[in-house]
Amino acid sequence: MKTDLRLGDCLEVMKTLPDGCVDAVVTDPPYGVDLGRYAAFLDTPEEWMTLVPPVVRWTDEREKLCIVFAAAPTQARDLAAFHRPPDRTLIWSPSFSLSKSRANGIFFRWHPVYCWNLPKRHGGPSLDILRHPCDGHCWWYHPGTKPLGLMIQLVEIAGGTVLDPFMGSGTTGVACVQTGRNFIGIEIDRGYFDIAKQRIEEAQLQMRLPLPEEAE
Repeated sequence: MKTDLRLGDCLEVMKTLPDGCVDAVVTDPPYGVDLGRYAAFLDTPEEWMTLVPPVVRWTDEREKLCIVFAAAPTQARDLAAFHRPPDRTLIWSPSFSLSKSRANGIFFRWHPVYCWNLPKRHGGPSLDILRHPCDGHCWWYHPGTKPLGLMIQLVEIAGGTVLDPFMGSGTTGVACVQTGRNFIGIEIDRGYFDIAKQRIEEAQLQMRLPLPEEAE
C-alpha cells in the first residue's frame, strides 16, 4: 500500500493530481468552525466538489464514490449547495457528541454523511445508522476527529486508492493503512499535517511488525 501526503490548500493541490488517480473520496470538510477562507465551505462546498470528477477513476461497472461528512444544523444549506443531491444519506450517531444550531440554539446528537454512488449491496452499509461511539480520546488529535472504527467501515466500501482533501489528523489515512488501501491526503494546517503523518507512519509500522509466534 502507498500513502501520498500533501501539505497545502486542497483547492490548489487537487488540480495537480493526475486524472483518474483515485477510486473514492472520503472526507470530513471543516464545517462549523472558523478557518478563515475555509469558512466559505459552509456556504459553497461545491467549489472543492467540482475538482472531484477529474481525479476519480471511472469504470464501466461503477461511477465515482464520494462520502462527505456534514453537520446537522446546516444540512439544508449544505444540500442546496451541491450540484447533485446525494444518492443516500447515512447518519452517524456518536454516544455523546453535540452540535448546536447557531440560529435557534437546538442541539443535535447526529451527523449526516452524504454518499454519492454508494454500492447498494456487496459492500454498502446495510443500515442507515452508523453507531460508533466517540470517546474523549477522539479529540486528542483534532476537534473534528472521527472514530477509527467508523472510518474503517467507510473506506472498506472504497476501491484501492482513497483521497481525503481535508485530512486533519489523518484518521482516514490510518483506516486505509489498516484495510490495505492506498491513501492520498491533503491538509492545509502544518500542525495537523505533522500529526497525521506521524499517526499514519505508526500505523504502517504496526502493520509490518511480526506476529508474536513469528518473532520467536
